[in-house]
Amino acid sequence: MNEQVVSNAAALCVLRDAVEMVPLLTGHYLRIGFGRVSFVDDGWTDGTFETLERIAAKTIRVSVTRVINDRFRQSSLASTAANALIDEGYTFVLPFDSDEFWHLSSSDIEELAQHDAPAQFVGKLIDFVQSRHISVPRRFSLLSARYRVGEGTKSNMSKVLKFETPWILNAGKKICFWSRDHVVLGYHKLKGNVGDRLERGFQIFHLPLRSKYELTKRGLNYAVRIDPGRRPRQSWQSRFHRGVVLSGRTDDVWAANSSDRAGRLPAYGRPIPLVRDTRLCRVFLMAATYMRLKFWHPAL
Repeated sequence: MNEQVVSNAAALCVLRDAVEMVPLLTGHYLRIGFGRVSFVDDGWTDGTFETLERIAAKTIRVSVTRVINDRFRQSSLASTAANALIDEGYTFVLPFDSDEFWHLSSSDIEELAQHDAPAQFVGKLIDFVQSRHISVPRRFSLLSARYRVGEGTKSNMSKVLKFETPWILNAGKKICFWSRDHVVLGYHKLKGNVGDRLERGFQIFHLPLRSKYELTKRGLNYAVRIDPGRRPRQSWQSRFHRGVVLSGRTDDVWAANSSDRAGRLPAYGRPIPLVRDTRLCRVFLMAATYMRLKFWHPAL
């Protein structure tokens, strides 16, 4: 397997518990050419850190750091980790969450890494939707995510909180960047004067809900740690999920945010058609194949 590794390009993730995702994330970003894939584990206890330790022991291109906090401080942890990578000589840094796969080629990464001027490169989140029958994660269940939200299908905080539209329609934009100087990362942007913000048509395949069980995790695990560190408007999504679980509406919300057999979101009685799209499944399969060939790791 010939790899085009870009030595000054690093991908960075501050994890939420996602033990079933980290081998696929690792395989994806290594396969497309990043010289380093760096993870920060913020004290989750589902085995994610141990899985990454085993992978990191086999290659210097993967690193994982554990930070124990009673709150989830994503922005500050990401800024610290990004600046550590810049200090090591990585000038192109791509932050990603544990449910995001930037749809880039090796040539894209090489071009961006050679930019040689401060810049932010914008990627648009494309929300993929899990199949209704996936209640809990199981082997190969990620390959059931064969539909995505269509263009122009939108929602907002008010409609979600009133149970008028599905939460999963809240896609936005995120950035990766080129810099020789330290940065301050926001949730979806860099803060301060950090060069041009460039639209290049990049897409980020995003699978925010991988099973019905994910709603319970978001409500009972994520919300408790995220809420204290964010302003009220920032934390509305975690409060929404916590309210859903505590009020016993998990089944209703899962039905509204997962695909039925006809490829639709029921959306609280107002069906929204989805677009059949198997590109994320192909990303999973290629990442799993990479991990098996390189590390003999059964990623799926």
